Amino acid sequence: MQALREIGFSKAFRFGWATLALGAYGLLGFPQLRSPFLRMLGARVGPNAILHGTRFFNAYRLGFPGLTVGRCAFVGDDCLLDLADRITLDEHATLAERVAVLTHTNVGYADHPLQAHVPASTAPVHFRRGCFVGANATEESWASREHTLTTRLLRRLRIAAATEPRRPFA
Repeated sequence: MQALREIGFSKAFRFGWATLALGAYGLLGFPQLRSPFLRMLGARVGPNAILHGTRFFNAYRLGFPGLTVGRCAFVGDDCLLDLADRITLDEHATLAERVAVLTHTNVGYADHPLQAHVPASTAPVHFRRGCFVGANATEESWASREHTLTTRLLRRLRIAAATEPRRPFA
């Protein structure tokens, strides 16, 4: 009941609706079916974009209208996208398998002792044209930073997850 008191009936209703929508999304077995379904939910998905078995959470917050997947962008299996704030993948951006994209920070209920030090926040994440994020990477957007990931991902930046390059990227 504490959760209902903190989020209210409106968000609880949106949570229920989003849960049903995500259940239906999970039944769609092919990327060619997922893109039109996401468009119906308000996402902007470009032509030839591929979304494999992507998982979404916080769809009851900003939700699918905050998701933009550009032309020929690719989202691999088991990626986790936080829809609390905007996520934008420009054309030809790639998220490899199991990439987590977090747009919010929340340590718990309002009475959690860390709330005074780490207040809840949201901020958008933007992947620029042609960038690549490697498997198992976590991309976070912290609202308390002066700039978001948008300003840190340069055009055609490649991020290798859990490895350090032996030679510079071209």
